[in-house]
Amino acid sequence: MTEDFSINDVKNFMNANMTDKGYICTDDNNEAEITVALYYSEDSKWITIISDTFMFDEPNDAKKIAVPFSDKFHTYVIAASCIDSDYLMMNLINTSDGTDGFINVGDNYGMPYQRNTESLPWAKVITDYEAFLALINDNHVFAEEVFFSAAEMLDMNTEQCCLSTKMLEMVDVQKLVILKYKMDSASDNRPPKFEIPRFNLMPCKIGRSHCVSVNNKGGSSKGIAVQFQGDYIENDELTFEDVVFEYRQNGERITVPIKLNKYYPPEGKPVLWWYDKDFIIPPAVNPDIPQLKKMDLEFEKEFGIRFTPCGNSRKTLDVKVFIYPLDNPKGSACWYVYKGHKTKRNYIDSHNENWNRSHLSEAHRAEVMLSPDDFDLDD
Repeated sequence: MTEDFSINDVKNFMNANMTDKGYICTDDNNEAEITVALYYSEDSKWITIISDTFMFDEPNDAKKIAVPFSDKFHTYVIAASCIDSDYLMMNLINTSDGTDGFINVGDNYGMPYQRNTESLPWAKVITDYEAFLALINDNHVFAEEVFFSAAEMLDMNTEQCCLSTKMLEMVDVQKLVILKYKMDSASDNRPPKFEIPRFNLMPCKIGRSHCVSVNNKGGSSKGIAVQFQGDYIENDELTFEDVVFEYRQNGERITVPIKLNKYYPPEGKPVLWWYDKDFIIPPAVNPDIPQLKKMDLEFEKEFGIRFTPCGNSRKTLDVKVFIYPLDNPKGSACWYVYKGHKTKRNYIDSHNENWNRSHLSEAHRAEVMLSPDDFDLDD
């Protein structure tokens, strides 16, 4: 509740809180990792705070989220979450007088959110407590209906109920303050180090597009290189068409056509390679943020190469792709389809065994099974 503080006070508190966690403010949507929105309106006694960092995974998480705000502003705070319209929880906290009122509505299907309902503390902020009790004890098709219906009893605008950072376009933008944060790269002195987030277990196919993408698990850097290795390069037994470098910016996929150049090192066999000395490698995603947000950010920060093999299909198991930061070549990520197997034949045997255990139809299974006779196995 907002008797003795302003929206700017809340904004400053959020900025200080995020700074303590290693974040700095940014106006660049492409750099932003965390979004916080503050909703305020003259016809409401409440300010709503929505953040990517708020997660309700354990029964006491709501209280942990609410307490710092109540401590700072000496007021009532409601921490609320609605799970798939089936379950609503609302925790009313005021550390000044010990208020801790927890309400459950709906079925949480065994998820670890539920605490024993303590509705009496809500009488301190509800204009009609008996009507509120009837509301929370009634049957509801959608659990969030309770929050919307309770808004008037709380002197709260209904737009404030059950918001998330992905729903901000649904409310009046004039009532929002949007804050965006990124990790302070100056505090991360680790060298860049790449990892492949989803390892493609199918070999390249002639005439079909194939992609190898990486995430950075280290600090930010500048400059990237891609290298293809294999015996097929020297005599052009395999070549690659429609080669593009891919990354995402502001939620959109960017594709940059590139040319792989053949390079003969002083020692060893020729390779195909490409580099961009100016590409800014984004820093690793903070591993401590909520898992769903972490997955979204890692997907957004992926980058890699897409290519279409042409030529001798017997050589497709030989394709090896390295993606590495120019500042730290040892931080490279490498893809080749039989990685993790001693030989190509071992890979084929394991591949076929796994697909034989699948529930695919015979016709579909036949499309993915591999024959050793179709490849140069070198054994």
